[in-house]
Amino acid sequence: RPELTAVAEMTVGALITMLRLLPQMNQAMHQKKWEKRIGTQLHEKVVAIIGLGRIGQKVSRLLRPFGVKIVAVDPSLSGVIDDIPILSLEEALKSGDILLLHCSGDSVLLGEREFKIMKKGVYILNAARGGLIDEKAFLHALESGHIAAAWIDTFSDEPYQGPLCAYEQVILTPHIGSYTLECRRQMEMESVKNLIEGFRRA
Repeated sequence: RPELTAVAEMTVGALITMLRLLPQMNQAMHQKKWEKRIGTQLHEKVVAIIGLGRIGQKVSRLLRPFGVKIVAVDPSLSGVIDDIPILSLEEALKSGDILLLHCSGDSVLLGEREFKIMKKGVYILNAARGGLIDEKAFLHALESGHIAAAWIDTFSDEPYQGPLCAYEQVILTPHIGSYTLECRRQMEMESVKNLIEGFRRA
């Protein structure tokens, strides 16, 4: 699938951008303010990947050189996959410093109960489905500081103009995980090849 690399690279890029507070300092610099902020390193963090499908696996391979500990949640897997322990959702939420959503489904996965289980100061990244996160509970966890920061690329209602727009610690992108020239070109080429193949079989 052509979007694998695009989404995986975007996830890692957003993660480092968020940990080092780059959006906030960039905004200050554009306002001609010299404001240094202390960020957080990725090294030695526990990264919980929720959904260890093809994108989740690609993200895990990109993250390994950073010296992180990776755990995963996936109902279709068990044991240890490529040195990644498969945990229950509750176990992963309790141990993860960083939570990456790369799973399918539209029902709420992270609600009030789940946010209470998470470590204080957790980082959350959602490049999967907007409906996986209960926004009201999410906002409450942001307000309390339980969530340090987040990156959200998918929303239940798009284009999104909701309350998350008011939080500088939340990086918002307009569903652009696969928006690279290389990915779009490859997707278009595959579509044309499938069309040609369909005509040949007709």
